[in-house]
Amino acid sequence: EKIVEANPEAVFLISPGPSEVILESFKKEMEGNPAWNNVDAVQNGNIIYLPNNLFGASPGTKITQSLEYLHEQLEAIANEAK
Repeated sequence: EKIVEANPEAVFLISPGPSEVILESFKKEMEGNPAWNNVDAVQNGNIIYLPNNLFGASPGTKITQSLEYLHEQLEAIANEAK
């Protein structure tokens, strides 16, 4: 409820399962749910899966890669909004 109320521009997912399967399942669930239908992230297709190898656990030595990936995703969303 809090996420829907906040109306985020993007929703980021982390899951231990295969990214394509999880992402598609989550997108279908969100698009079919009346509460989520009004969220900007869902309407604009900004449901983003964060790779398990970078975000599934403490990134350790991959912290720079993790931050770069997140920055690229946020930048792409910001550019779409312009």
